[in-house]
Parts: sequence; C-alpha cells; structure tokens
Amino acid sequence: MSFEMRKAFYPLGLLTTGLFLAGTIVTPAYADHGGDVIGPDNNSQAVKGQNLTARGKLALQRGRAQLDRSKINTSSGGGDIYVRDGRYGNNGSYGRMWCSKQDGNGDCDIFQITFNNSELPARDYAYRAVGCHEFGHTGTLRHRSRSEDTDGNSCMRTYISDTWAGRLDSHDINAINGNA
Repeated sequence: MSFEMRKAFYPLGLLTTGLFLAGTIVTPAYADHGGDVIGPDNNSQAVKGQNLTARGKLALQRGRAQLDRSKINTSSGGGDIYVRDGRYGNNGSYGRMWCSKQDGNGDCDIFQITFNNSELPARDYAYRAVGCHEFGHTGTLRHRSRSEDTDGNSCMRTYISDTWAGRLDSHDINAINGNA
C-alpha cells in the first residue's frame, strides 16, 4: 500500500481502533450489584446493635427485616453484623458498612455498620432507609443510580429524600439471592 493510501485510511483505522477499545473497556452498569462488595460467609447472620439511639434501632430493625426477605436470614446476638450509631462529621455520608474480618475464602465473617448521626436527617424515614441500604451492602449489593432504579423503589439509591424507599425492591432481592 502506498504512503498516500495509508495516510487516507489512517483516520478510519484510528476510529475503528477507538470503537473497538471503547467496546471492550467500557463495562455495563452493574444490574446485579456484584463485584467488589464482599459477600457474607454464610446465609445465617447474627446481628448485634451496640449503643443505638431510638432511630438507630429503627434502622437496625428495618435493615434486618429487608435482608430477611432474601435467602439470608438474620438473628439477634452478634457475631456477624455489628451495628452502632456514630458521629463522624458532616462528610456527606449517612452511614457506612465495611468488612472487619474475612474468612479463609475471602468472604466476610464480620460486618460493621455505622449510622452517621452528624449527617443523617433526624427523621425516622431517613434512618429506616439507611438501615435498609447498609444491610443491603452486607448482602453484596452496590449502589444503584437513578438509571438503574427507574421506578425509584430501591433503598440502594445513594441519596435521601422524603420519598426515598426504605426497602429492597425485587431486583435487589433477586441479586442477593443470586449471590447467596
């Protein structure tokens, strides 16, 4: 091929290469909420509330009730999920969940959940929604965007409003059950 022909096809080659790379690098939205969220070590999770406010207790109760709708069953007593209220500043975070101990298979043996009383609106609905949200993470769920929850009925959305759902929707339950 002559230099002139290669020069003429160069933009087409760049476009084709760019489209190919974009198609292989860009990943679709995580509808199943899988990925880097560590799952529980088993489907029986003992939950213990520690120094919870009245609203923190509401959050724990809602989170447990929603997780119990899946294949994961909760009980009282502790050992698997520890829940507490905290004040860790006005940092935009209403709550957090993390795995403090993994088992030998890489699953989570002990989860920690903290509700941020510095940031959470002092409303029952907000605590119930955040309880559902953080317990959802213990069942391997990630955050959902508006485009992934078009009917607005999942507590796995990342913002709170007066209409924020305080429950896991059927999509969330199916995702947990698929990973349990």
